[in-house]
Amino acid sequence: DDDEDDYQDLGPIQKVAFVVEGEPDFDKEEPDDGWEYVRRVKWEAARYPAVKVATISPQHSVDKRTHYVPVVPAISACDPQLLPTQDWEAKFLLTFASLRSRFEAREPSSSDRPVPHMKDDCGWKALCFGKGGGGVEDGVPVAEELEEFGAGPLLFYRGELHTLLDLDEVSRADLLRKHIRWFEGLDHLPHDRAVWLFALTAAVGKPIDAETSFALRTLLRSCAAIRASKTFKDQGELQMLNMIITVAGKYFGQ
Repeated sequence: DDDEDDYQDLGPIQKVAFVVEGEPDFDKEEPDDGWEYVRRVKWEAARYPAVKVATISPQHSVDKRTHYVPVVPAISACDPQLLPTQDWEAKFLLTFASLRSRFEAREPSSSDRPVPHMKDDCGWKALCFGKGGGGVEDGVPVAEELEEFGAGPLLFYRGELHTLLDLDEVSRADLLRKHIRWFEGLDHLPHDRAVWLFALTAAVGKPIDAETSFALRTLLRSCAAIRASKTFKDQGELQMLNMIITVAGKYFGQ
């Protein structure tokens, strides 16, 4: 009974499987049977705390990291005056979510316009940044209400909009990753790049896969690095950067 009372203090972490009586016989080198083995285990356990807390330095783990695990760069800090306010972010995210809902509700355009193979980067660059989209008069706003966030009209050619509607979920995510890869290394955010990046983030499905998640983190870091590296005479570029950073960081949780 005394042994059973002692075991009550162990809690659910060390629930007793066998209750044994007596002390272990250490005159024998090896236990004679299972009960003797359990006595020795009980005797050893009684000399240790029920829970042992180890103090581990995170830096110790970093120093032992193999070269197969990349060191993730920190997000570039910028002048606090360049950051959007929390109210701005909250209102923008509601608008962006509404835009995605409207996009999902649209029917495919059934356009006969040929599109490049997804492995044809040159073909897609020509389609996205070439003349094939039509004249300026063919531009349609990605979302008219986005103008209130200071980025100016985000015009998207009708031909490209139909192409985007006709792509399946996998192809949209693939095209988004292409645009992020093409954007890396630039020291500014051109308007046409911003339009495509924004439109593709509005069109890509959720939940996103691991590869697209990594690409969005890369996009966030690239935009943050540009925002931190220059003085903005063009507030439109700053607002487009803040919009894309908010989409990648807040909406997609990167």
